[in-house]
Amino acid sequence: MSRPVLELAGPADDAAIRALLRASTVPGAVALSFQREPSYRAGEALTGRAPLTLVARAEGSVVAVASAAVRDVYLGGQPCEVGYVGQLRVAPAFQGRSLVPRGLRALRDHLAQRGLDGAFATISSGNRSAERVLVDRPARRGDGFVPVAELHTLTFAATRTRRLADETRVRRATSEDLDEVLGFLARHGPKRDLFPLVVAGDLLGDLPGLSLDDVLLDTSAGRVRGVMAVWDQHALRQTVVRGYGPRLAALKPLLDVGRVLRGGRRLPAVGSPLRVSYASLACVADDDPLVATRLVRTAVRLAADHGAHALALTLAATDPLLRAVRRLRNVGYGSRLVALPLADPEFAARLKGVPFIDAARL
Repeated sequence: MSRPVLELAGPADDAAIRALLRASTVPGAVALSFQREPSYRAGEALTGRAPLTLVARAEGSVVAVASAAVRDVYLGGQPCEVGYVGQLRVAPAFQGRSLVPRGLRALRDHLAQRGLDGAFATISSGNRSAERVLVDRPARRGDGFVPVAELHTLTFAATRTRRLADETRVRRATSEDLDEVLGFLARHGPKRDLFPLVVAGDLLGDLPGLSLDDVLLDTSAGRVRGVMAVWDQHALRQTVVRGYGPRLAALKPLLDVGRVLRGGRRLPAVGSPLRVSYASLACVADDDPLVATRLVRTAVRLAADHGAHALALTLAATDPLLRAVRRLRNVGYGSRLVALPLADPEFAARLKGVPFIDAARL
């Protein structure tokens, strides 16, 4: 078997990259593949600006892919450019070789040339092979990713549940709210490390699938107390069911009845998309648990209106909002935030506050 060659992906690689994503299944109670149809390149804007995709070729075929992008975020309350590394996929026949370390070194060099202090990535809990490649082995050389925080992604069934009295304080944003939304995020967002710098264009069409109409506002006491966008990305990326575990497969008919009775959709058949909307830009003044809960309950209904099966929200284990929103019925899974020092050897140590990770941008 020939040694794979690493190259920057071009437009002609789009179909091959999408085929690799379709063939890459993440096991679990629900086996899933994470896809980018009908165009991989069209979805690159979701990960950040100046996106770059690296492919590995062997005998004319794409056998691995990884990507990197630049994000404008807050770190320690101050604006900062950081890198993001993701979308790592390797064909089974090429796993366990030196391909991943080679590719990550190439992405690291690319980000370092931009003068960035550091980059970050996420690793699913229990993915020991990724931890060995990204964290354990490079740590012996002093050039790998450093674990920073534990993350929890909560998925809520998208249903049209009865609206509670206090949820009348939550409404959808209009064009007249734009300046207030941007001002609120600029005041409260910097309290979370890696919270994005949000500009008007982000809410006016520059980010595919996201508009100001998708933003929910909690207006307690006559002013904005919380913001949460419900971002539907199904036109650019999809989560496809590849199989159900035996227990879940047996319960699926009963679960489907319950979902329909609550105004939701049946779980998809194997081979069909599990349509997920993302709770994005979640920001709550004073970490008010009641505001956070109202926003999530309203977001669940808006996700159902979008035609989604579920709403996904990612929070750090240290986030004060986690305790409040996880009381709502959900299915959760864990992951780990890891940091890669570049120009600043102390980059990981600077991530000492509560981190913000947006599931919509992974």
